[in-house]
Amino acid sequence: ALPRSSCSLAPCSTRRCSTSEMARTGASMCSIAGDAQQHIFAFVFGMASGHLNPSLPLARALKELGHEVHYLCREQFRSAIEDTGAHLHVDIEIEPELFEGREPDLMGALTCLAAEHDLAGESIIQQSSKLMPLQTELRLPGVLRWMRRMRPSAVVYCPLMSPEGAYAARALSIPSVALLTVAGPGAVQSLFAELCAAASVSTDEVCDGALGFRPRTEAIGRVNSAYGLELLRERDLTRPFGKIDVLRHSAVTLVTTIEELQDAAPRDLVDAYSADGVDFEAVGPLVDADGAVRAGCHRYSVDGEQRD
Repeated sequence: ALPRSSCSLAPCSTRRCSTSEMARTGASMCSIAGDAQQHIFAFVFGMASGHLNPSLPLARALKELGHEVHYLCREQFRSAIEDTGAHLHVDIEIEPELFEGREPDLMGALTCLAAEHDLAGESIIQQSSKLMPLQTELRLPGVLRWMRRMRPSAVVYCPLMSPEGAYAARALSIPSVALLTVAGPGAVQSLFAELCAAASVSTDEVCDGALGFRPRTEAIGRVNSAYGLELLRERDLTRPFGKIDVLRHSAVTLVTTIEELQDAAPRDLVDAYSADGVDFEAVGPLVDADGAVRAGCHRYSVDGEQRD
């Protein structure tokens, strides 16, 4: 478990929150808990059912409180999203700057971007560390147009798959909530280390490769210049390795387990998050209503062919 002495990381409670309490967590961020006025919430999630499913009871509870919920996600998850009463907006249609002429995949359009930058032979951890800022740059225009049209009171997003949700919210001065669907920040560091081991590369090799990749550096500069904010940081992977830098832009990060079941976080990681003022709340597993539709496999069509 994360050390209780680190107040910025210690959750207010280790008990499991009900879905209605979770809804009020997001609503109170905008001072709208119990507000008779209807508010709009924007949910930004990628092509990963394990990341999306915990958001569904939150969306359902917000709808039950009388609010409006809009998802930016994939067509494959339409039935699960609409079962909550929320509306789906398909990211492939909203973000033409990224998807026109590129094949959508689990990570956005990472495979095509890797081929464009001669990185096809590298592992996914190497590709993502080098290309995520470029992909963010391509996603932001569409996400910003969508948010300006939706005019949400708050944004809920997946920090591992859809950081553009928080970046767009920050650029528009909209509060955001991250939904971290692994066993706390320590688990993210372990996950990244395992991906490196599986690819037979060291964490230093991944970090050095990313820092030395000029298109990444140039994309970070363009994004920060375009939006007048330090949205992206050059050394986001190395402060320390495995830290999710986007969390510094969010009002709170909800962790879908209890404090006692979180993976241990090393002191340098705890200190780095504390320095950024990141607030983690361990809320327990978010279980949806009986009979609720769940998102399942990742199926998509390429030239009429169904692929999983």
